[in-house]
Amino acid sequence: MIVQILGENCYRVDDTQRSAIAQLDEDLLEALDKKNHARFHSLFEQLLARIRQYGQQLSENELNNELVLPDPIILAPDMTVAEAKKAIRPEASRWRQFIQTEWAVALLVLVISGLFVIGFLELSGDPREFIQIGSNFIDRVGPSDVIRPDPATAYPTIGYDGQFCYYIALDPVNAHYYIDDPAWVCQPFCVNSR
Repeated sequence: MIVQILGENCYRVDDTQRSAIAQLDEDLLEALDKKNHARFHSLFEQLLARIRQYGQQLSENELNNELVLPDPIILAPDMTVAEAKKAIRPEASRWRQFIQTEWAVALLVLVISGLFVIGFLELSGDPREFIQIGSNFIDRVGPSDVIRPDPATAYPTIGYDGQFCYYIALDPVNAHYYIDDPAWVCQPFCVNSR
């Protein structure tokens, strides 16, 4: 394995030292996780000493002629805990952090639902396609100028409760004339907490 110590040299470390270096590396990560600065610096010095002792310095000629130079482990003798953390475990971008939250799922559902609604409206052009309006309520005589039957539409006799919400959205003041049981249907809008 090739290890570079910044400000010094590159070292080729024999594979016989791989397990010892791996153990030091594991201990370093543990010290980082526990934010144990003293232990981190002690282990880091041990790691640098092991690399210097058992590693073979590569000459400039060897570095230039090295055909396969694996991603070198780059260490700086004066590396701080914060720098080591950033080098070993770079912080995830804000986007990566966001996509791992429940808000990302909610946004995805909202976007897909929005695309569905927009696509549906592009095809039919009429938001009333989402509502099952019944003739026994839309045909009632009332003072509203906006709640009235469409002559081009054949309504079934019975509709669903969604029609009442539609009437309330169209004309909140006069909707109660077109609703089956206004006190019950409008209850969510008029709840009185005691």
